[in-house]
Amino acid sequence: MPPKPSKVYRRLLKEGWRDSGLGKGSHRVLTKNGVTITIPYHAREFKKGLWETIKKRAGWR
Repeated sequence: MPPKPSKVYRRLLKEGWRDSGLGKGSHRVLTKNGVTITIPYHAREFKKGLWETIKKRAGWR
């Protein structure tokens, strides 16, 4: 089961990702070493496809 965005956001920050401040509304944009991840920041869990994409871009796979 995919986690909630708040947990993923905190984990990414702990791993050295920086919030670029570019996200609009309920989105957060994080960057690290030229890689960018946009996270929809809401109370629901991620859908499976989006969760797989975030894991791949973060290097968790």
